[in-house]
Amino acid sequence: MNRKPLLSCLLACLLMFVVSESHAVANPTARETATLVVTVVTAQKQPVADAEVTIVGMPFRARTNSQGQARFAGLKPGRYLVQANTPTGETASQEQTVTLGSEVVLVLQVRPATFHEEVLVSAAHPEKMTETARPVSVLTGDALLLAAQPSLGETLREQPGVTTSFYAPGASRPLLRGQSGDRVRILQSGLDVGDASDTSPDHGVALTPFGLDRVEVLRGPAALLYGTETLGGVVNTVGGPVPQSPADAPLLGQTWWSLGSNGWQRALAANLQGQQGAWSWQATGSSQRQNDYRSAWGKVKNSFADSDDASIGLARFTDGGFLGVGFDRHQSTYGSPVEENVHVALFRQRWEARGELPLSWGALTRVRFGVAQVDYHHQEYEGDEVGTRVQNQQTSARLELHHDAILGITGILGLEGQSRDLQVKGEESYLPRTQSQKAAVFLWEHGDAGRVHWELGARWDHVRHDPRGENPRRGFDFASLTTSATFKLSDNLKLYASLGYTGKAPNPEELYSHGPHAATGLFEVGDDRLQLERNRHGEVGVR
Repeated sequence: MNRKPLLSCLLACLLMFVVSESHAVANPTARETATLVVTVVTAQKQPVADAEVTIVGMPFRARTNSQGQARFAGLKPGRYLVQANTPTGETASQEQTVTLGSEVVLVLQVRPATFHEEVLVSAAHPEKMTETARPVSVLTGDALLLAAQPSLGETLREQPGVTTSFYAPGASRPLLRGQSGDRVRILQSGLDVGDASDTSPDHGVALTPFGLDRVEVLRGPAALLYGTETLGGVVNTVGGPVPQSPADAPLLGQTWWSLGSNGWQRALAANLQGQQGAWSWQATGSSQRQNDYRSAWGKVKNSFADSDDASIGLARFTDGGFLGVGFDRHQSTYGSPVEENVHVALFRQRWEARGELPLSWGALTRVRFGVAQVDYHHQEYEGDEVGTRVQNQQTSARLELHHDAILGITGILGLEGQSRDLQVKGEESYLPRTQSQKAAVFLWEHGDAGRVHWELGARWDHVRHDPRGENPRRGFDFASLTTSATFKLSDNLKLYASLGYTGKAPNPEELYSHGPHAATGLFEVGDDRLQLERNRHGEVGVR
């Protein structure tokens, strides 16, 4: 395992910790705060206990007491978007302004979450889904628990506009708008998951839905915030190892389990978290087993799928921000129904650091960052012998600077980088070892003009591939631009439209593949002369 990215990750954590400490001392306004008391009630005005209340886009989360109240202290003056979710699936959200030194009481009346419009989106920046031109689906709470399957694709397959690349119960990746592979990006709390599922349909996604807090499906122009490999869209899984809100208790815990009759499916997950002073920690674990399942034609041989996950994380919370580190490990084994004597053993471990701090530098109000280092490999067995081994070592980093309204315009300026070392060994060594580097700067702005809420996104990317052997190096530089608008026709009816012009660099498989690939039944031949892929798109809809 390459230790340099891990060392860089830990150094970044130390640096941000020092910055957070100096920020609290140097900034005289850091202690000038307000308090928000949220009361959650039913339609009959009865208090709701144990409802989860979150301040969207901030590291604040709490559960209501027996009087239905949750208290948030240490807030900077400003306007916040607050959401409440009850244990029975009811929800409510509302914006609230707090002023310096005040204690503001907000009453949220919950109702059944029949529609998605009240779900809040964290993938880019917080806002109600009815106020954005981005087509979004969100799976959370009990709906996520009931939908959870051994693979991410099977978990999402009932969502509107989502199909799967189903190869096996343990290898099923989401397909969005008919796009697959590296045209659909899968993220773990905003950073690339770091597996090899985008290279072939027989490669499983290296995470399980059991124990996740939320899964977001983002399509359309706003997906540009997360790269140009998003022509189909983005799937963002929320619930990584780093605590992003205080535990507010010395020790909390929850467990859940599920059983399924087809294939004798069983799953168990547990979560522990606690807080001591400014420090919060959490530890999670899950285990899933599934035997060969049955179809209308009988038992499907070699369709089993097993997986185990564990994670641990620690974070320190300051006034309006946090800094944390975490580690998670995933391993799974699944069979290939196409080849009765073939199974895959997959392993991934991931170190990550992430943080969020308030800023008082001109119009800049907040900085977010994340760094993740991934060591991934899987082995494809033919009987008891290893036929093919795929390895991927990857480091991803992301920085976002959020600014307050400038002439009524609010947005994000960000940087993103990635380094990837991918190699295939063994009988199906159809791809030379390739090192790839990516760097990007992006801008996302939005505002209101009367009844119109508009958004504008721009991105510049640099991509370089460096293969071993006689294959040529390739480099690409390109820009992308998107714009969208939501027109409020009435309180319950909105029209949205979007236009975009984006580019995508060819990946190593498209450039350098040469050899048989049993999983796809093809002899794959790349073309190292491929140029940029261009995409022009438009969309109109009613919500």
